[in-house]
Amino acid sequence: MEQTVGVENKENFQPKVAEATSDVPVQQLINPSAKNSEEPLLASNPSRFVIFPIKYHDIWTFYKNAVASFWTADEIDLSHDYGDWQQLTNNERFFISRVLSFFAASDGIVNENLGLHRDFACLLYKYIVNKPSQEKVYEIIKEAVLLEQEYLTEALPVSLIGMNSKLMSEYIEYVADHLLTELSYPKLYNAKNPFDFMENLSIEAKTNFFERRVSEYQKAGVLSVEKEKTFDLDAAF
Repeated sequence: MEQTVGVENKENFQPKVAEATSDVPVQQLINPSAKNSEEPLLASNPSRFVIFPIKYHDIWTFYKNAVASFWTADEIDLSHDYGDWQQLTNNERFFISRVLSFFAASDGIVNENLGLHRDFACLLYKYIVNKPSQEKVYEIIKEAVLLEQEYLTEALPVSLIGMNSKLMSEYIEYVADHLLTELSYPKLYNAKNPFDFMENLSIEAKTNFFERRVSEYQKAGVLSVEKEKTFDLDAAF
């Protein structure tokens, strides 16, 4: 009887979740009391037709850095990959295969500067008037950390030299605390960075674009000033 009813109502069936959330903005799902009219980034300005003069100079700076953070596959040396792969152990090959499976599926994301995206998102978050509660932010961070740790446990079931699932889990918590700090929230895990080499790769090198200009993956001529583009014959050779 239940199967017959299910077949008859199949065409008229609508998911309850979709009905409840299809017309609800994402901002209100996170913070039900939020109003678009109160948010400066969402407020419309009918009298503004051009981008200049720049209203948010810090956001414009991130935009210029995003334009400069562009690179192509021709800039990557892949000639030694096969030889390096043959020198790896079985455990190292297993781990890299799992990690590369994610990179291959998310090639469009990995090709960009994830640190820049994170910093830009944190900057936009500071402009939000109706921010979600600290409990809601912690709930989102905890869920993301658990998913990352579960993935690493499956991807790294064996211990490698200087790297294992325990250290990776600790590093994930450290990154989560770093993100909370950038969002102006107290740390949740108080974890330490188990990988010192990451300080020069993904965190410290991309935390502040206002103190220095970005040179990693920079597109030629994007961030250069007009004086730097001039050509003259005064230089001594």
